Amino acid sequence: MLADEQFNLLLLRQQPALRRLCVYMTRSEDVVDDLLQTILLEAWEHRHSVRDERALPRWLSAIARNVCRMWLRHKVLHQQRAPLLDLSEAIDELGGMTLEEEVERRELAYLLDRALGCLPIETRALLVAHLIEGRSASESALRLGISVRTVEKRLERGKSAFRHLLQTDFYSDVAPYLLSPQQGGPWETTRLYCPRCGQQCLRARFSKGLLQFDCPSCSSMEGPYITMAPAAGVRGYQRLLQAMMKTLERRYADSLAHASYPCPGCGRTTPLQRGNEELLLRCSHCHTINQNSLPFLALVLHPGRQFWLEHERICLLPRSELEVTGRPALRVAYQAVSSQATHEVFFARDTFEILSIQSTKG
Repeated sequence: MLADEQFNLLLLRQQPALRRLCVYMTRSEDVVDDLLQTILLEAWEHRHSVRDERALPRWLSAIARNVCRMWLRHKVLHQQRAPLLDLSEAIDELGGMTLEEEVERRELAYLLDRALGCLPIETRALLVAHLIEGRSASESALRLGISVRTVEKRLERGKSAFRHLLQTDFYSDVAPYLLSPQQGGPWETTRLYCPRCGQQCLRARFSKGLLQFDCPSCSSMEGPYITMAPAAGVRGYQRLLQAMMKTLERRYADSLAHASYPCPGCGRTTPLQRGNEELLLRCSHCHTINQNSLPFLALVLHPGRQFWLEHERICLLPRSELEVTGRPALRVAYQAVSSQATHEVFFARDTFEILSIQSTKG
């Protein structure tokens, strides 16, 4: 553990780098001082978790990215759209962008730019000219005074080196954006904070064609607490989760009315069983067992998804029973970790019908 004086001195040395990172991610000089103060306060409050000063720059960078992401989310939510990084235009398809897609694209652009920065200057300049500025090999050859064939060979070697960096040094940072269902593999740590505790990042993996999420702190011994069939053509854990939640929202009322839901394993319509505080599906064909708790269903609805996206770190409050419009009800509530903002959903105790949704700003 670092002494407070030593930590404070190291923190002062890192401020210029943190300032540059804030400017790079937000493209706004006006907010940098406020963001920097937030980063320094967050770092100071958690200073005892740093045991090796060599790990401090990376640790502070992670805090800074989280703070900047929060600022970007609020900015986009209030429709104050900042210009996207040039690099993001080269790596993402054109089209309408949702909030999570816009923020993810900006974050991915920053990660790829960091990876490019690790390449030799000449290689980086050639890749930027080709991938970002859109110059052809012949244009680069004319500008550099070399043959087109030489440019093509250098581009090939540069792309290979860049790909190697993404698959090694930057793999853990970039993988959550690019992972596809066919890759499978062990648990991967995502950038999504667990909505139950608000402290740990969710882990995710593909197993038998299904995408699973769990929290190292909150999950029971029975297995992951979110299991779903991944949406076709969607990449990245956050986008996959959002796509599944939107699908579940569309089907929720109809599923309650008919007491059935498509099995995430085989797609067959399967009877739903209503538990104490969850909907349970047991498929007799493929033997898939899927459970949707009321706390998760509260987040599935559009206001819940927006609350999670806006505040990023939220936690589940104790559930309570009360009456709403004369009917016995269950109250499921979340609170933002960094403020007093809350989101409440009231379910009918007997049918799980949604009776009321209320949100307050902290």
